[in-house]
Amino acid sequence: MFKKYNIIIKPTFFIIDILIIIISFFLGWWLRIGYEYQLSICNKFVNPFFYKYGSILIISIISWAIISLTLNLQHVPRRNHSTQFWKYFVYPQVIQIFILLFSIVFSNLDFIPRLFLAYFISLQFVGLWISRKIRKLIVKKMRGLGFNFVRLSIIGNQNVIDITKNWVKKNPESGFYISNHFEFKPLNFNSQKDYALSIIELLNTGDYVLIQSEFLNKKDLIEIIDLAEDLGAYIFHIIDIETIDSFETNGRMLGPHYIIKSRFEPLKGGMSIINKRIFDVIFSLLFLIFIYWWVYLIVGLIIKLKSPGPILFKQKRVGYKGRIFYCNKFRTMKYNLVNEKKANELTSVGDSRIFPFGELLRKSNIDEFPQFINVLFGEMSVVGPRPHMISEDTKLANSLSKYRIRYWVKPGITGLAAMSGYRGGTEDLNEMQKRINIDIKYIESWTFWLDIKICWSTFTEMIGGKSKGH
Repeated sequence: MFKKYNIIIKPTFFIIDILIIIISFFLGWWLRIGYEYQLSICNKFVNPFFYKYGSILIISIISWAIISLTLNLQHVPRRNHSTQFWKYFVYPQVIQIFILLFSIVFSNLDFIPRLFLAYFISLQFVGLWISRKIRKLIVKKMRGLGFNFVRLSIIGNQNVIDITKNWVKKNPESGFYISNHFEFKPLNFNSQKDYALSIIELLNTGDYVLIQSEFLNKKDLIEIIDLAEDLGAYIFHIIDIETIDSFETNGRMLGPHYIIKSRFEPLKGGMSIINKRIFDVIFSLLFLIFIYWWVYLIVGLIIKLKSPGPILFKQKRVGYKGRIFYCNKFRTMKYNLVNEKKANELTSVGDSRIFPFGELLRKSNIDEFPQFINVLFGEMSVVGPRPHMISEDTKLANSLSKYRIRYWVKPGITGLAAMSGYRGGTEDLNEMQKRINIDIKYIESWTFWLDIKICWSTFTEMIGGKSKGH
């Protein structure tokens, strides 16, 4: 379903939005201008005056296409939250209106009637609002039929399980699937802990776990949470209605329960995820336009002279939600001496596979420049945990504590761990655990200014030749 949603459904929603903008433009033009001409309907739409308005339509389509694809506006959130309407509808519209008005002023299109713009913007706003409402109904219906679901596991007494199951049954559009393949029965398990462990075994990265804290003692609760987070699951604690006041700033409703998340994730709240994405797109576009192209020409030429073979090296890495993507890098290894298996081995200081200029590219971080293409396509972020090779990722996920929490955010070109002195391949699991702990710290303490600080630190390290890459 994931592939169908991204390949068929999302593009369909995108095309519908573009058609709504075009229709809104024609209706706005007709309401304000069309009636002024005593012409046939055909002549109205070929009148030379109409073509002066064409730039407005082009600007609107291009700006909305960029905004829509950048912010993933075709996505329909699983939860109904007061911020979703602002985040996925009002905020993008405000950005587009600002771009449109700025373009009118910048292009000296002052002759365009303000009433026409009012009609156009209003019709577009209403049309896209209706489109989004219909979109939500379609996606919810599909989720109700079993597509695009999220596994929901419950660790609690039978009453909690029954209440949750009844809510999911009455609200199939929520897209939750209760993964408890059995219900708690004292005769089947020696203890509540055994029952909880049986539930944990069913989890995968990105699954939801509802925990009734009173169901387990404190020691067992900590152990269960640790095991669930090792698998990359999201943990939610069910809060009693009497204690809502003390948790209301961090709590929210999930189905019939008032819950609080086990870990604070600022990137999941409010406008943070959209603001980070806007930063990624603007930063990567500016970098690609003003820096990357001429660096590519110079570096590419030297690579060709020093080591015959392709300029770029694409390697499978593990990214957001554990998905595989091709990570771009300038090639730094001898192409004729490295097969796919050896290329996936960790590098070390003085690695014989790396040619001299390639070593310089690694130490200066320039080999990472092509990854801004990954950022532009949404596979990576400018700042985040560094992505690992599949073989390395599998080994570390099975060896390190809380490793899969890194999957909760997009991998980055640079990150807090890299700026804390942890960069380059290593076989030392203790060193890797420290990196993972710093990655988790980044996920829990993210701010926009932290990303700016990390980018600046990366830049100063490159300029000062202090990078520890190898």
